[in-house]
Amino acid sequence: MTSKKEHLIDVAEASRMGCSMLVPVLLSYVVPYLLIWKSHLSKEFFVVGYLDVVPAFLYPPLVVLVIFIGIILHEGLHGLAWSICSKAGWASIRFGIMKPSYTPYCHCIEPLRVRQYIFGALTPLFVLGMLPAIYALITGNWLFLIFGFFFTVTAVGDVMIVMKMRKLHASTIVLDHPSEAGFYVLEKR
Repeated sequence: MTSKKEHLIDVAEASRMGCSMLVPVLLSYVVPYLLIWKSHLSKEFFVVGYLDVVPAFLYPPLVVLVIFIGIILHEGLHGLAWSICSKAGWASIRFGIMKPSYTPYCHCIEPLRVRQYIFGALTPLFVLGMLPAIYALITGNWLFLIFGFFFTVTAVGDVMIVMKMRKLHASTIVLDHPSEAGFYVLEKR
């Protein structure tokens, strides 16, 4: 017989924590960027070059579109990583929106080892948050810096879930919670 111990994070707390992380993440991305690219920056740098092919009136809908696509990619990356780790692959993956917070989610219905779960939980942070920021530091492309910043901050809930796992052994079996932000620890009796 298997017992389940529930570990949840509060979505409202994750939102507050995300807000409190804005300044530290911004500083950790912008300070190195400015140290590397300061001599190349000018007023024209931000106006001309990356956005000159798009009329200004399209900026707001373009930002909304990029954020919407990024959110879909974020959840898709969770699913991809967990499908790689699960025996049934994509058949174990579910997507949806949690109510009443309207938070999109990806759910793996198959139990995973802690290290596999963490891999899937942090994949969007690295792919959509840190990699674009690193690319921005290498190339000077400030749009990637903004994108990386935004998707690093939006991964705070994933980081909070991983932090709840920090005392668990890497081989412990966990099950993603089907309707809340969190997981169950599965233990055989």
